[in-house]
Amino acid sequence: MASDDDSLVHFGVLERVQVPDDNSCLFRSVINCLGGPTHAPVRTVPELRALVAAKIGAEPDVYSEAVLGKPNRTYQTWITGENAWGGAIELSIFASVFQIEFAAVDVKTLRIYRYGEDASYAQRAFLIYDGIHYDSVALRLIGSAPSDPLITQFPASDALAVDKVRELAREFNRRGEYTDTAGFTLKCADCGARLVGEKQAVQHAQATGHANFTES
Repeated sequence: MASDDDSLVHFGVLERVQVPDDNSCLFRSVINCLGGPTHAPVRTVPELRALVAAKIGAEPDVYSEAVLGKPNRTYQTWITGENAWGGAIELSIFASVFQIEFAAVDVKTLRIYRYGEDASYAQRAFLIYDGIHYDSVALRLIGSAPSDPLITQFPASDALAVDKVRELAREFNRRGEYTDTAGFTLKCADCGARLVGEKQAVQHAQATGHANFTES
């Protein structure tokens, strides 16, 4: 593990890179982590969605209905739709495909969920998760111009970066900038039903096969 003295965070300021609330926030944030729409190996949300569908389709034994919560082929179709949210399954796939660890910090609990941690990848990217929305975290170097690129990946050995990103999330927590998924209201985009909490949304999806939800 690298010394804290070598941490990149000594040379800049961490900031949250916000993306729209359009059901594709995870995918947009991953693109930012990979270098942004100009330099990322996958540059668009549809490309990332197609990548997930292809990976799931190629490994049906790994991505079974028990894992996905719906039949493999159904999930492939669903995830390529513009209203499908991404989550842990998608982040684990992106970690494997792009050979980078993704660390998502939950604003409410300050827990860090790591994807690709056991693979010993050299680089790590950070996400902030507020219960329903993902943004990426980047480092703006001291003295850089507003148009200069941000640093979006950190050495996996940089423990101080982990601590500082958690501190950033703690500030959002202090300001109450998170959604309580047990009590928030969702609207089913397929039938218009209004649902309270993640549990009702899951039950509705299982009963109807509907899978497109927006915050109400």
